Amino acid sequence: MFCGNCGKKIDDDARFCEHCGMPIYANLTEEKLRQLQARKTALREAQAGQGPEKPPAAGGPLCPSCGRQLPRGTRFCGFCGRKIDP
Repeated sequence: MFCGNCGKKIDDDARFCEHCGMPIYANLTEEKLRQLQARKTALREAQAGQGPEKPPAAGGPLCPSCGRQLPRGTRFCGFCGRKIDP
């Protein structure tokens, strides 16, 4: 799938463009919502010292808002739209 704003390739399940931050209007399924909630809970627990912190995979950092694994060089989370600091 490609962003309608900047034209760059994005993940098929992206809700926001990873490059320009533009919202991608797509349906959020119940399963994807459960996955998002589980990632947010795991991230909150890791930040509070309540759970094991998962190191980022070789690709890049984790989104501080939703916990999603991001590719290196991503400027915006493709799932929640948060701007990612370099």
